[in-house]
Amino acid sequence: MKKHTKKWFRNRIGKTIYRNKLRCSCKTCQKTAIVIKDMTEHNLRKEFHADYIYDCQNVYEIEYSDTEIVNQENENTFKEMV
Repeated sequence: MKKHTKKWFRNRIGKTIYRNKLRCSCKTCQKTAIVIKDMTEHNLRKEFHADYIYDCQNVYEIEYSDTEIVNQENENTFKEMV
């Protein structure tokens, strides 16, 4: 699995990225297309959402890409939250 830098996520604020499908069945985790939001409208740092997704990549081993991820081999990488 290729891991991206925090800068990679920050450079995509306002753009759509894709992730592998996760085992978790909640609505949020089942979305494979994500728009990285500019969080200044919520009185947060602009990079807040990008940094959060970066952290998720590293903690839960989620694969992110600029294009839709067709190969779902990494489907089993979801680690249950404690």
